[in-house]
Amino acid sequence: MTTPTQPGQFQPPVPLHWQELIAAARHSLTPVPPATTATRAAVHRAISTAYYAVFHALKESVAAAILNRPADQFTADLWTRIYRAGTHRGIRDSLYHNRRQMSGNSARFAADYRNLYHARIRADYNPTVTYTAQHATNWITRAETAIRMFLQLPQDERNAIIALTILGNR
Repeated sequence: MTTPTQPGQFQPPVPLHWQELIAAARHSLTPVPPATTATRAAVHRAISTAYYAVFHALKESVAAAILNRPADQFTADLWTRIYRAGTHRGIRDSLYHNRRQMSGNSARFAADYRNLYHARIRADYNPTVTYTAQHATNWITRAETAIRMFLQLPQDERNAIIALTILGNR
């Protein structure tokens, strides 16, 4: 649910921050007493949330690369439109299909993004798959590592990934 603003009142966009999503994924693996292990739903939710941490880190980087920090409602609205552009599948395919042209860490990020995407799809939509808390912990760690690797890439490599995110497979 969005909070309406008063006419003329500037409200900057507040994206989901990847570190908070990683923390939420880890927290969801904490059993609720009297249980001694996390529920199947919590484990699957943790894997899904780990993917979304990577997705939102990438989307925030895309919007920030184009508009940095919005200073007024007009640029905030554009920033939000840029942030929302692209689909999960389009980003996955664009990055993965271009990975052979990327450097080592950029290619690893593209592969990690794809693998996390597929883990999320299995966790969210495949009722025959049962992940354990250890599986979820591994996916969370992979997501956090992928994000940190992406954020530490040289600017030109990050910009190339950002461009692929925007352009898709055109």
